[in-house]
Amino acid sequence: MSYLAYWLKTLLAFKHTCLIQNPDPTEIGWMGEASTSYGIGVTIGQRWAQFKLKAGWNEGPAPRRNIAWLETAAITIGLIMIKQLKIKEGKTVIVWTDNTTSEEAVRSRKSRDFHVNKEWKRIQDMLVASQLDIVAKRVSSAENVADALSRGDHTGREERHQVFIQLPDSLGERMFQASRWD
Repeated sequence: MSYLAYWLKTLLAFKHTCLIQNPDPTEIGWMGEASTSYGIGVTIGQRWAQFKLKAGWNEGPAPRRNIAWLETAAITIGLIMIKQLKIKEGKTVIVWTDNTTSEEAVRSRKSRDFHVNKEWKRIQDMLVASQLDIVAKRVSSAENVADALSRGDHTGREERHQVFIQLPDSLGERMFQASRWD
């Protein structure tokens, strides 16, 4: 899709709302983390989701996908969870990250990485459709509660708080949702 066609589609779908970013973003306990050795973990409050990478997840035509793309995919997954959990529209929510590249991508809404930019187009579509905005805040790796999930560890997580989501096909080709007992 051409750049102009993309923006025309976005503007036609846009619901007229206040375009001024909320100066007081809402804390919902959203943390995301990615690891190339296992996959992605995302938490929203006590709710959580975990995704295991498929063999060859980073293969395909050059340029290859990397940790920056995985961290961006974690944001996509978080937005899908927010929609499923019915977080109120019109909010600016905080996503906590321990990754400088993700923090910068959320701030600037772009990256030098081809695959990250492609994922950001999806994120922008989701934000417009759900009338949400996001801001990134920094958390240390030790305090990022999604870190263990991204490494395959769900110790201390209650099954009833696990959120099952339908991944977009482009993510489902590269990962699958892990259950608590995987």
